[in-house]
Amino acid sequence: RLVSQPMFASLDKPQYATNEGRRQDKANLHQAIEAITSQHPSAAIDQVLTKTKIPHSPITPIEKVPELPFVAEAALKTVTPSGNLVRLPPPAVRTDHLRKTKGILPFAPAYGEHTESILQEIGLTSAEIKRLRQQKIIA
Repeated sequence: RLVSQPMFASLDKPQYATNEGRRQDKANLHQAIEAITSQHPSAAIDQVLTKTKIPHSPITPIEKVPELPFVAEAALKTVTPSGNLVRLPPPAVRTDHLRKTKGILPFAPAYGEHTESILQEIGLTSAEIKRLRQQKIIA
């Protein structure tokens, strides 16, 4: 029982013995729990909850979420031209390609970076590409 632990002994009240009693006095119960938990480090609270077999998990600050093992493992990644690693959201579906590349994607090309080579692939000449660029039709 949690209330048998010294840290939570102040919660040993008759109204908290049942779920209905806890619901009826929920505002005071939440204040009492906050008063207790704000006075102790998370590790100490974790130890008590683990000892009493109460399922629990710490609340992870949003800036630490990318460091969680299951998030870091699922996230996609890319490397900028300057060599910086950028984490991307996980994919909706894992594909064979993503498994083969271990979730590392090529960095997105710059605006217009491949325009000329793509237009040459479809048969345009350098002169035609230059004219399209002068007319501001392509980048």
